[in-house]
Amino acid sequence: FGKSLGLYRHITTNDGGGKLTGKLTMKRCKYDQTAVGFSKDNMTITGNELGQVKVYYNLGEKDWAVSTLHWHAHPLHALGFSDDGSYMFTGGEEAVLVIWQMETGQKQFLPRLGSIIRHVSISPDGSTYALSMADNSLLFVDAVTSRPNLRIRGLALAHSLPGERESKGVGGVQEKIKIDPRESLVVVRGVPGRLQSYDPLWGGGRHCGELNVTMRSQVSRSERVRKKQRVLISTNRVDHWDFDHTGNWLATVETSTLKHSSCPSQMKFWWRPKAAGGFQLVSTVRLPHKSRIKDLAFQPSPVDPTKPALVTLAEDNQFKVWIPTYLSKVGEGG
Repeated sequence: FGKSLGLYRHITTNDGGGKLTGKLTMKRCKYDQTAVGFSKDNMTITGNELGQVKVYYNLGEKDWAVSTLHWHAHPLHALGFSDDGSYMFTGGEEAVLVIWQMETGQKQFLPRLGSIIRHVSISPDGSTYALSMADNSLLFVDAVTSRPNLRIRGLALAHSLPGERESKGVGGVQEKIKIDPRESLVVVRGVPGRLQSYDPLWGGGRHCGELNVTMRSQVSRSERVRKKQRVLISTNRVDHWDFDHTGNWLATVETSTLKHSSCPSQMKFWWRPKAAGGFQLVSTVRLPHKSRIKDLAFQPSPVDPTKPALVTLAEDNQFKVWIPTYLSKVGEGG
């Protein structure tokens, strides 16, 4: 939104419409504003890039005042109020909904909501909180139990980890898409560290499942300013994945977002039994190449064409061929 906060008066015209009159006030802010909202009791609320909440009382009048609330560590994206104005709701990159009691300043938290919170809206009776999430989903939370009671998920939007847009531009990551040959599903990257299975042919499309590749929850980044560059600490990013022709094998490559890491990349092999069920992790390879992997693809094995082989290509233009070894279970012959 920028660093300027303007307040205008809206009046109803004779034809039932409305228009904006002259500017009541223009306030210059120190930090970029990322969210703005109004309550019924003449309060103007803004959120900024530091995660601060500014509460302006009687803004535009001579006796206006401001107070600051601060819990969020990163830019605030979502602002909402209960119908009577006694509670304020805020959300952002932390994937936590914060409920503020305006009279006392006390806070309640709904953590681990799975994705960045973009928008929040409260039902008129205060019984349900509706959240719009960065992974293209809508989350409905029961106000009494503080538990999600419904999640409507669309095709996950491949978005960068928080902060990557500063260094890589809008989007931050390269879009990719694969087809699960066994289930005939589209597999895309949405929430950092996860792959979504999606059926585009069912009605208007539907979410069918999710694989937590990095086996970590969505966490907030830590940052400090050094020569105006941000230092990120967050979950690993899934850069590459591919299925073999049967859909029984899946290979994934995840990369650390840190410039200096003890394990900048690792590759995982997943096996899906022929019976109904999801993928199971069978092997993890730390540092599969001396440099980062550029791409990977399954091919028939040169040793046994009935078995799959995985080819990986790294940034140093070296490639490797990976062939699975099948071991007998304990108690079985062979």
